[in-house]
Amino acid sequence: MPAHASSQTYLTATSVAVRLPDGRSLLTDVTFGLGQQTVGLIGPNGAGKSTLLSVLAGERPPDHGHVHRLTTRIGLVRQGRVAAHDTVADALGVASVLSAIHRAERGEANAHDIAHIGDAWDLPERTHAALAELGLAHIAPDRTLSSVSGGEATRIALAAQWLAQPDLLLLDEPTNDLDATSRDAVYALVARWPRALLVATHDRALLSHVHRILAVEHGTLVAYGGGWDAYVEERERQRDAAERERDSAAASLERARRNAQDVRERQARRAATGRKSRAKGGIPKILLNTRAAQSQATTARVARIAARVVDSADSRLRTAAARATEHEVLRIPVAPTGLATKAVIVSLRDATVAVADGTPLLQHVSLEVVGPERVALAGPNGVGKTTLLRVLAGTLQPIHGECYRGVPLDRVTYLDQHVSLLDVGTTVRDAFSAHHPNLEVTAVRAALARFWFRADAASQPVATLSGGERMRAALACVLAGDTPPLCLFLDEPTNHLDLDSLAAMEVALRAYDGAMVVVSHDAAFLSAVGVSRVKDVSQWRVAPSSGILPE
Repeated sequence: MPAHASSQTYLTATSVAVRLPDGRSLLTDVTFGLGQQTVGLIGPNGAGKSTLLSVLAGERPPDHGHVHRLTTRIGLVRQGRVAAHDTVADALGVASVLSAIHRAERGEANAHDIAHIGDAWDLPERTHAALAELGLAHIAPDRTLSSVSGGEATRIALAAQWLAQPDLLLLDEPTNDLDATSRDAVYALVARWPRALLVATHDRALLSHVHRILAVEHGTLVAYGGGWDAYVEERERQRDAAERERDSAAASLERARRNAQDVRERQARRAATGRKSRAKGGIPKILLNTRAAQSQATTARVARIAARVVDSADSRLRTAAARATEHEVLRIPVAPTGLATKAVIVSLRDATVAVADGTPLLQHVSLEVVGPERVALAGPNGVGKTTLLRVLAGTLQPIHGECYRGVPLDRVTYLDQHVSLLDVGTTVRDAFSAHHPNLEVTAVRAALARFWFRADAASQPVATLSGGERMRAALACVLAGDTPPLCLFLDEPTNHLDLDSLAAMEVALRAYDGAMVVVSHDAAFLSAVGVSRVKDVSQWRVAPSSGILPE
């Protein structure tokens, strides 16, 4: 993690509020400052992180409050948005000056060229250094953007910021969809950034490079000191405290109810004693009536006091239970698969894998998945990981070589990045029932509740679910039945998931005892789900004759 450089402040937000187009509140009373440090911005998908970056950059005004910028040098790189420039130099914002320098070197510059260059005669060297900083030293400035990969295009956008060196850099999910090489380049840039940087991300490895974390919680920001490890430690402390408070509140409510019952019983015994005394006679009637009235008043007053104590204890418990639910950790029981230790899931021998038009993509592939092992397919984007995963899962056949399957295809499940296993035209409950038609309504509700689809959440249309919710619903369909699949084939399952959804997925997959083959660049995820073997798909890649072959 980089060290603090100074106390310089570049931006302050005061009581910032943002509303959605329909008038609903998205962010409320957001107040914080950004100095010369690196800050992580986290929160659920749809919580307003990207919108907040737009407000800070001055692209849109807040609906309330104020953003005070002490610098005009602010850079913003959005997720998945690389401008469609013709060349790398265009994307870097240096094309015209580089052209003028090249003309000057050839002795063809005019007065306008010289004025345009100014003091930037070292721009070619600085451009190369900026590209090299992002691991792109092999890419020439005159190369067309259409010839680079998506990960390289994202790194070029970041290289433009390294070249410009703004005082405040805002990054929106910079590692989404990037392969390991591109991610490492982003991590290095963030770790070495010399000024203020705010990065919205769900990438835990990236969050390990920040000084502090700002979390969007209930529409406002909560600050956590330190990086990801410190955040996790604090959240665990809060969860333990919330659970202790809930247990204490439950015990207090039980004591209050017992005390109230004791009061009612004592008053009932006193009333019964009074009635017996009145029945014996010897006491003037007016005195008996006075005592009866006093007894009734006392009973009513004590009952009101006891009721208030019970109500207060009940309110405390509801508040504590709600707070504990916010920090709840998903715990999912998954039925055993019964997969034998030496059972062969799938075996490829000297196989050739092709893209849709029949062009060979991978050759001489020999790979076997045996028993409940967990294998990760690694390699840069475009190398063929998804295509190989589809072959292993049985949704695509190799064009050459042997493919042996030791388990029936109806006992394996393939989950692609778009979770197409779910019918977007139905609800979560109906999608689950379609996969488990023999389960009764009560069992369906219980199964979905274990995956946090409780009450109305189970009635949500699949089409309205976020990426994390959709993946969680798919895992419920796959894992919550009596006979889970023997093997899961997962293609980039963590893409675009927020941290809570990612944690829920890891819990579900850790509880699963079958085999798993996964494509993912998230090293923390691979470790969390117990991947024990990594196969680099690059070793089987057929050298493309030109361009980049799609997966």
